Amino acid sequence: LYRDPRDVAVSSRKSVFSATHPVFVAELWDHQQKLGLRWEQQGFLLLRVRYEELLEDPEAQVRRICSFMGESFEPQMLKYFETEEAKRSGSLSGSWATTSKPIQKDRIGTWKKELRPEEVGWVEALTGPTMQALGYSLSLPPSSWRPSKSQRARFQLKERMTNLQIEWESLKKDQNVGRRWKRALFLGRLRWRS
Repeated sequence: LYRDPRDVAVSSRKSVFSATHPVFVAELWDHQQKLGLRWEQQGFLLLRVRYEELLEDPEAQVRRICSFMGESFEPQMLKYFETEEAKRSGSLSGSWATTSKPIQKDRIGTWKKELRPEEVGWVEALTGPTMQALGYSLSLPPSSWRPSKSQRARFQLKERMTNLQIEWESLKKDQNVGRRWKRALFLGRLRWRS
């Protein structure tokens, strides 16, 4: 499943689960998509699902996914948001709130209204070739912009401050903070040991 990185940059701004600054979101997105494309070239059996196509025609895309997996399509799959599990997970975290809502087609192209031109430029400069390989058009002329060391340091500081603010809000509102922190500590210990 992949999505326009400019929209990912908008959605990630307040997420407790990912980078929040457009530069770091773009770098992560580019790395992940290149990995998927490389696996595909190496012959791994993968199904590409474009987020925008999933929102535009959920039934057709879910049928494609089911066919790929050898599973039968069931109409209830399109009513995932009505399940108790979706309602429970949607209430655990602001980052998961949409799991208890129907598909929101208005989330396509939000970057056009919500990203500043320089943010669009950063994302496109860092992801341009990969975006084009996945069928996304660039909105700006190709750019060779890369952040300098001082800019990256400023962005990292802003990223850390934003993360602290998001964690503070999460601590006040979300029900899964303890579990998320416990998991993060466990993964940190694993990384340290390896």
